[in-house]
Amino acid sequence: MQVFPIALIAVLAMFTLIPSAGESSPFCFDRSTSRQVLLQDSVIEVHNNKTAPWMVSLAGESGDHFCGGVLINTDLVLTAAHCFDEIDTIREFQVRLPDRSGRFKGLKRKPESVAIHGRYDDSTLQFDIAVVFLNRPFLIDTNAVPRMIPMEDAEYWERPGDCAKAFGWGNTSEKGRLSKKLLSVSLPLWRSDECQKVSDWPLYEENLCAGYRAGLIDTCNRDSGGPLMISGGPSGNLIVGIVSTTTGTGGQCARPDKPGIYTKVSSISEWAREAIADFRSNPSNSITRYPENVANE
Repeated sequence: MQVFPIALIAVLAMFTLIPSAGESSPFCFDRSTSRQVLLQDSVIEVHNNKTAPWMVSLAGESGDHFCGGVLINTDLVLTAAHCFDEIDTIREFQVRLPDRSGRFKGLKRKPESVAIHGRYDDSTLQFDIAVVFLNRPFLIDTNAVPRMIPMEDAEYWERPGDCAKAFGWGNTSEKGRLSKKLLSVSLPLWRSDECQKVSDWPLYEENLCAGYRAGLIDTCNRDSGGPLMISGGPSGNLIVGIVSTTTGTGGQCARPDKPGIYTKVSSISEWAREAIADFRSNPSNSITRYPENVANE
């Protein structure tokens, strides 16, 4: 499957029919402001190393961005497993922060190890999650680092119709170029059964969907691995999802009834904690499945 990251396409439309927020409507509920955000009122925001100090770019040896990621500690990055489908060694990529203007040209670190979920399936993108261990920490405020939503809090934070904010440098249209600056946009969370009805791919318990039923604003190519955030927690941001793919086919972005598919962070948070504890003690210095030799059921 192709990498389908986040295209924040700024084409807005008016609506005459507004269904309930829990059924993939043209608005979402913003908990931080206690108000509804209509699609036509959605604002594509530009960020930099001050407003999104935890956002990272995964870039090739030449510095070309290919995926996003999010710091969950000053030396740990949560991202998508499929970002490493065509990478053989840790020497083939680097990790960079945004700079002052929002480009993916800020401070950089080298990876020390990569833990890919042992049940990751590159044909279905089930368990599409990985943790990158950096050779040394980024010097950012640890209080600003977002938290992963634990399974026990999933029902409260993954409420259909709520706004979640996606971040990325991905293509700004299906056949367009990368965004020169880090962008974000608010998208409504979908009910899983509603998303499965419109998806061209099977959905799993480890997935959630976000996007407007009308399309128009979405994630797109080369936003994979970037975070989907909910306002809350000690830092003000909780990671609800990681950009994985689309419910459409052929790299489609922002199509009607084709929301984005994200890896549900609450479903993999315990795996991430176990992988972090193990790799802290025994760094692999490579790209490794964790745990190894685990077959998908």
